[in-house]
Amino acid sequence: MREPPNASEDGPVGLVLARLFGLLRSVKAHGTEHAQTLRHAEALSGAIAKASPPFTLQFVRQAVFRDGALVLLGPRNFARARWVAAALANAGADALTLDRAPSARALVAFGTSLKGSGTVPTLGPAEAPSLRLGRLEAQLGVPAGEVDPALFASVQLRRAIAEADALCREGPWPWPRGMAVVRRVESAATASVAASTRALEVAPGPRTGARRSLTAAFYALLCLRTVGTSALVQRAVSHAVLAVGAQGLGSRAGLSLQEAAAAVFPRLQASLDAARVDAHSRRVCALVYELSEGPAAPAPLRQVAGLVGLLYELERLRCPPETDFDLAQVDLLSEAVRLCPSKLDAAWVRVLLQSLGALPPGARVRCPDGRDGVVLSPGRGGARPRVYVDGLGTEPSRTTLLLGEDSDAAP
Repeated sequence: MREPPNASEDGPVGLVLARLFGLLRSVKAHGTEHAQTLRHAEALSGAIAKASPPFTLQFVRQAVFRDGALVLLGPRNFARARWVAAALANAGADALTLDRAPSARALVAFGTSLKGSGTVPTLGPAEAPSLRLGRLEAQLGVPAGEVDPALFASVQLRRAIAEADALCREGPWPWPRGMAVVRRVESAATASVAASTRALEVAPGPRTGARRSLTAAFYALLCLRTVGTSALVQRAVSHAVLAVGAQGLGSRAGLSLQEAAAAVFPRLQASLDAARVDAHSRRVCALVYELSEGPAAPAPLRQVAGLVGLLYELERLRCPPETDFDLAQVDLLSEAVRLCPSKLDAAWVRVLLQSLGALPPGARVRCPDGRDGVVLSPGRGGARPRVYVDGLGTEPSRTTLLLGEDSDAAP
């Protein structure tokens, strides 16, 4: 049968998910005896064989793991995986074990059982001896709901930074890859804002252009969530920030916002199919075009453009040229307050401060007892955040002192 668009772009597991999605949809729409259902089942059996079983697919939050290793998925297979995960969840399962490639008939029986009454299908030896549904707690020894959100968030962002490296190159803009990065940012922020902020601020490794553009995209999403915008707006603005940052931010300093937007706009246009431009791409292009026009641009997107300008400028300031140090997020917040309203949008600066707190995760502080540490999360009081100190997380009983970058404190 004809290959679904982008089915195999994510490797063997991506193809299995695409074929499984097709089978479940066909069973639901056409029943078990329809020729299309049988073709989907045969294609799924072949895809499983190509993926070299035995293996287990685990569905945790919005991510898919193969035998505990995170699977990188593009936007289409990401959407298919979420649909499959919902079908498994309806049957009380979040893991699928494949010992070998089942027959097409066994897979049809599986698909029929899966769309049933909300219980885990009982598949006897005669039906599907090579396929089993299960729960993560049975495999990992812990309830599925206790998967560490901080670990999940940091893994998502590490993967996103690696994927964002490809966006910093020349050539047509890779829309599916850019959207995949935005989805990972969304997943990380949903799992844990504090852990995501901490991972972006204190993770080891160089402050590359990819990492800087991803950081700006994350804070754009965070600010827009704080003011209650829709998910569609959050994705479009984050994608636009990512594109402009990937074009304009290098290892130090960077182009001006207008220069970066003007340079990346042709890349965005070059990879669009004029006959099939979706609403998301139109939103991203409209915002980037407005940014490329500078202050003289028309008014419709100016409010959101103020947020993009704030976050891009802060990342430009983060890595001063001709130096060997980077500014911490708390230093950038101080700069933001100093530069508004003359150069930065004061309203968006307030939103950013509200989103992160007075002492954001990653800031270096001194506790009342004299010990130095790093902020983990805002805590219950603005000057009393939760702090990592001497290998433990603690919330000091009194005000915590912010340390400057020239301090000799060890994180």
